[in-house]
Amino acid sequence: MDETPPPGAIERVLGWPLLAVAAFVAFIHGAWWLAADTVVVNGELFDGDSYAHLLRVIRLFETGGWFDNSLPRANAPYGDSLHWTRLFDVLLIVLSMPLAPVLGFGKALYWAGAVVGPILHVAAAVALVWAVLPILGRPAAHVAGALTAAQAGVMGFATVGHADHHMLFGLLSILALGFAVRALIASTGPTDHRRAALFAGGFLALALWVGPEALIFLALCLLAVGVAWLSGEQGGAGKNVHITLGLTLGLALVLLIERGPAGYVDVEYDRLSIVHLTLAALLGVFWSAVGAASRFWSGRHGAVRRLLAALAGVGAIASAMRLLYPTILLGPMAAVDPALFPLFERISEYGPVGDVAHFLLFIGGAVFAAPWVVWRAKEEWNGPRRWPWLFIAGGLFVYLTFTVNQICRVPFAGLFLATLV
Repeated sequence: MDETPPPGAIERVLGWPLLAVAAFVAFIHGAWWLAADTVVVNGELFDGDSYAHLLRVIRLFETGGWFDNSLPRANAPYGDSLHWTRLFDVLLIVLSMPLAPVLGFGKALYWAGAVVGPILHVAAAVALVWAVLPILGRPAAHVAGALTAAQAGVMGFATVGHADHHMLFGLLSILALGFAVRALIASTGPTDHRRAALFAGGFLALALWVGPEALIFLALCLLAVGVAWLSGEQGGAGKNVHITLGLTLGLALVLLIERGPAGYVDVEYDRLSIVHLTLAALLGVFWSAVGAASRFWSGRHGAVRRLLAALAGVGAIASAMRLLYPTILLGPMAAVDPALFPLFERISEYGPVGDVAHFLLFIGGAVFAAPWVVWRAKEEWNGPRRWPWLFIAGGLFVYLTFTVNQICRVPFAGLFLATLV
């Protein structure tokens, strides 16, 4: 039986066991580094993306061009630009600052890139303990955090030498998950869910700042809260209003930081742009209208009426986005020269998992516990925790499906699997 603390004590039960979780994850990374003879031992990072991230920071350091996303030495003599954003660059700079006076900026940046993966993984493991505490209880939540180090798919993107943003996605998504869980299990009073929903939307905005891959997790969050509203749960519309409000305000702010006033209305699909802010604003308008209408419908609006309203909203938002941005259906690769597609197909993390053996290697033995999450959702069906469990079950199976087609989705599936304790 779960040892779930009362809502008022949730934040006070986090103490020394968290240090044990952090120490365990750090120990696994240290052992992996020593046992696997990783490339960092020879003074090299893991792959080309890791060096490209560092080169972005060096160029920023040399030119001060915060809004300049180009790399003139790439694709010489024409130059190139990258779809990555500045949030991860700032993290690398912050990590390198303590070492820069001793080693110099270049070497300090290199070591910041070497250790950023494990640091983000430790932070994500601790965040996962907090995120699932209301639904798992203390012992199981701490085990879940530690089990992230038992997921080969997570470790494969977080080990020493990976100077990329995958684990930053994981950390921000877990924080959004934690606040979404708290919003979903809150009572119907407005003050019970408002702050949690606003913070969930804010962290979703930060995840979208890192990259459009977060759109999948954003859709899962909104779907989980939307289905709760469709079921007739009181206060469901208000939760959606506050999530989309946090998302919209967050995106409005980070878009200004990332692009500045001059680039605020630039249209891009593979990098944070006005397109994503427009989508968030339209979602906010829809849920605000639903929340206002709910006051007049009172108890007379049934499931059919809510479903029709949802379908009308989806249709209206999709039509507006298609009208404003005609090429949106082509996806993030719309502006890429077709001649480059064969090169992308040769990048292993964009490719599918080759066979069952590799799938099990990436995901780990926890995949055999996946049916348990369905049983858990069934057991919690009549309680306040059914929606978080349906959220976790949906996220797990969505990311397992994506993992089959793209290896780079493995970390998300691994983080969801770690909750099956």
